[in-house]
Amino acid sequence: MNWQKDKLTIIGFGIIFVILAVFGYLLWNMNREPVVEVVTEPTQITTKIAPKVDSTPVIPDKEELPEYTITKVDTKGWVYRETKLGDVGLKYKTVPLKKDFSTSLSPYGISSSGISVVSLWSNRSAEDLKLGKDIIFTTECGGPCGGTPPNFIKVQIIDDNKYTITSLTNLFAKESCEYDIIDSGEVDAMSYRYNAQAKCNDKPNYDEQQLPPLCVSGSEIKRYSNPFVSKSASELIQCKVVNNAKNVDDSSTKLVLNLVDRELFVVDLGNSKLAVVSHQLNNDPEYTDSTKQKINNLMHTILSTIEVL
Repeated sequence: MNWQKDKLTIIGFGIIFVILAVFGYLLWNMNREPVVEVVTEPTQITTKIAPKVDSTPVIPDKEELPEYTITKVDTKGWVYRETKLGDVGLKYKTVPLKKDFSTSLSPYGISSSGISVVSLWSNRSAEDLKLGKDIIFTTECGGPCGGTPPNFIKVQIIDDNKYTITSLTNLFAKESCEYDIIDSGEVDAMSYRYNAQAKCNDKPNYDEQQLPPLCVSGSEIKRYSNPFVSKSASELIQCKVVNNAKNVDDSSTKLVLNLVDRELFVVDLGNSKLAVVSHQLNNDPEYTDSTKQKINNLMHTILSTIEVL
């Protein structure tokens, strides 16, 4: 009978324990802070796709330059000639020349009223060749071409590693030069009374004896894409220059420099050699606009045939 009594006692204590546990839980739960239900939205994950990278670098296009346009002269019947400037050979196409290196241009439609028929000359000065210079063609030479004739194509070979095609292009495209007019007093018929004296000593890397004249200060400098000489060449640079260091217009009370239009570009010949090619068109008051244009077309047609050998 005792084991039944013990069993009832154990059950009683168990019931009391359960009641106390439930009561304790309810009491504890009543003293808690109310919990705000937090609803968590699923996180939206955006995956950015990296742009495709081209392994080839993109080089921006060079600024487009306007084209320098000419009307080419018909070269039927023309012949190729070659010349050598130092150790650099040049080949070009030209009107057939006489033994004195001249020819009449009348078959090519270039003549002007009031003056003699325009002639074309090809200079072969031994001194020019010795200095690595050559005036390939000129019009209105009238005899052995001394100095700088009115209309010409000139090629100068620069054999000096301090110059590059870029440095020379920047020099002629960005630098200009002022001039003083010097009164030399009374002179004979072979000289000029008024001389133009350049003031270019402050220009970096400019050698007046070695390089063509810089643009005259105040002259507009125009740049064109180069239609001449297929080998590596700079753009075409156009501006006004003094025609001749002694050629000054003194017909008015106010002396002014006699300026002419000049185009110039630089050719990389390799082996640290450069060629500076220039074309100058004299603004002769006796030439009509038509004659000037024909001379310009003729000279640029010749220029467009030059090849570096």
